[in-house]
Amino acid sequence: MTAITRKPIIGLCRGDIATPPGCNATVSRFLRDAHGFSVASPMQAVMQAARRLAGWDDSMDERGLATLDRMCRSGRACDEDYWLNLAMRGIPKDAERILLDDLFFRNEYMFVVRGGGVVIRLSEGRGIMASDDELKGVPHVDIEWIGDERDLLGKVAQVVDMVV
Repeated sequence: MTAITRKPIIGLCRGDIATPPGCNATVSRFLRDAHGFSVASPMQAVMQAARRLAGWDDSMDERGLATLDRMCRSGRACDEDYWLNLAMRGIPKDAERILLDDLFFRNEYMFVVRGGGVVIRLSEGRGIMASDDELKGVPHVDIEWIGDERDLLGKVAQVVDMVV
């Protein structure tokens, strides 16, 4: 099991299927650049392994997504925290604040919560909440991106104030 951190920690997940992938990237850059968060992503660890071990070519078509799914399942079959552990290795020991981006699974959300942090679910306020089952019972903050980028980042800054 991954060691619990007592540093300020935020976890990000995409909420609904309509949420653009760039939404997470925008928030991630904001937290890194404006608030000094060190960023790690279990999903990026999956993608790196898929490139090295399965020859994945970054395609997000049916075949590419199947490759990522197989890679993700293989790591999780060894240890539920396999990808989380790999992602956390990229966080410098002297990091003041931690952002875990692109979270999908309950164990990842619970790592953030047990560490005293906050999970933020980003959405455009429509569609099926892709993370509902995994987030059931996990304290989190829903942020809808309905306005402009400044509105989104203002809402995220309010969450940062709760954590740091």
